[in-house]
Amino acid sequence: MFEVGREYIRQSEIHVPFGGQRFGGISTPANQPYMFIFTSDQGEKHGYSDGRDSKGVFHYTGEGQKGDMVMTGTNASIRDHQKKGVTIHVFRGLNGPGGRVIYEGVAEYIDHYKAPAKDTKGNMREAIIFKLDIDSSGLNLKSDVSKVSDEHRVSALNRMTLSKLREACLQVSPTDAPAEVKIKKVYYRCQAIKKYALQRSNGICEACFQKAPFETQTGPFLEVHHVHQLSDGGPDHPENVIALCPNCHRRAHYAVDAEVFNLSLIKSVLEKEQSLINSI
Repeated sequence: MFEVGREYIRQSEIHVPFGGQRFGGISTPANQPYMFIFTSDQGEKHGYSDGRDSKGVFHYTGEGQKGDMVMTGTNASIRDHQKKGVTIHVFRGLNGPGGRVIYEGVAEYIDHYKAPAKDTKGNMREAIIFKLDIDSSGLNLKSDVSKVSDEHRVSALNRMTLSKLREACLQVSPTDAPAEVKIKKVYYRCQAIKKYALQRSNGICEACFQKAPFETQTGPFLEVHHVHQLSDGGPDHPENVIALCPNCHRRAHYAVDAEVFNLSLIKSVLEKEQSLINSI
């Protein structure tokens, strides 16, 4: 329906063909299995503050500009969208004329909670905050991979939860896909696996279990190591990568006990992956 990262004009390209409320943050087209959510910096003046947390989960403020929010109407529609077979599409508004928005992806309801917030008049009230998992990979359909830019798809990895990153790591290009699509898939999986290992580590070296030595602009500094070298035919797979501090990474390559150390890393990452699989 929509392409991740593409700009749309809200009125003419979303509401004209699909319907739904033309204003506000939540739109529920009649007799359609879709719901449109719009988020924007402009919502802050009405007490809305949306964004992703450190795990990539999107926190979205429910509907209601005055007084305490209640779990009815469109708020209930978000909570119940899965059992009603409704797909949520998320758009981010651009600051400027024309009502232009960028498509962020398909969202799934995870949970919700209540938090104090100001309403449109500046009075304190109880707001409903939804926790959503937004799939921004742009790879929901096989055909999408050739339409979404590498830059946007790789950037979208930063916003995925660990389970979604793992899914991205395991994506395999269909055998009948064009060469260009296969190359894009391989590059995407490579980036996904690196980001997966770093997120899985939670800033802790997966060998010595010490905190990363320092913070960078993008988070704790750790290096991704392949416990089976790709040059030796090792698979590019979540079970084959581990996030290490610089010291442990050098030990894995240059220490006199490098071979024994790598065997311990293989065992460690397999145990950690099995534990994660059981918890997903």
